[in-house]
Amino acid sequence: FKLYDPQVKREPNRKIFEQVIIPVDEKITGLPDIEFSYFDTLKGEYITIVKANVPLKVMKAEKEEEITILDSNTVTERLLKKETLGRDIIYIKESPGKITVRGRYLYKNPLFIIFQIVPLIIFAAGAVAYRKKERLSSDLGYARRLAAPRKARKGIKQAEEFLQKNNVGDFYDSVFRTLRDYIGNRFHIPSGGITAGEVDRVLDGKDLEKDIIGRLKNIFNECDMVRYAPSGVDSTKMNMALKDMREIIDYLERHGK
Repeated sequence: FKLYDPQVKREPNRKIFEQVIIPVDEKITGLPDIEFSYFDTLKGEYITIVKANVPLKVMKAEKEEEITILDSNTVTERLLKKETLGRDIIYIKESPGKITVRGRYLYKNPLFIIFQIVPLIIFAAGAVAYRKKERLSSDLGYARRLAAPRKARKGIKQAEEFLQKNNVGDFYDSVFRTLRDYIGNRFHIPSGGITAGEVDRVLDGKDLEKDIIGRLKNIFNECDMVRYAPSGVDSTKMNMALKDMREIIDYLERHGK
């Protein structure tokens, strides 16, 4: 017999073993005994079962296989003809398996390159965050400048709430504190001394438009007047003050030095 390696097929509840054998002599009348050993879990021992006396009738080949010497012309002729494969070749290899391209290197894989860049990005981000943290702890002016917009937004939101409640006194107090603290943090100067009369001195040399400085002084003056005569203020005037405050802070964020 011409033998091929056994093939194993796994199914959910069983395992199938297949082996192709090809007789090479017509005088063969039967298969050899087929033995299979397995472990019986109930008896706790190995058991061997035998399948014997399997008859076999082998037909004589119509044409004896001859040795053929191939030259280049013969090979070319055979390649041009459509070759019909024998059925037995299927049992040798049913599937080609996973096919990969030869010559592909890991360092040429885009995903591999990305994974090499990610640690560098993380390191750079960490270095920037560390330098920013160090500057915030050592540079008070930088820390105040960085916190100025956030605190101003919080003050504007509080002023809006007082406006909705028509609470005149608290509204103007919130507007005054928000502008005063913002200017102090924005330019790193003491906030306590910033008033309408000190605006020109405080903002001198900041290269700001005169209209902005004038509007800022008007808001401070309005805040001072409301402390003595809050009854003469209506919602229209309060909305205008809130609008001016927003525009002034926005201007100082973009142009203040």
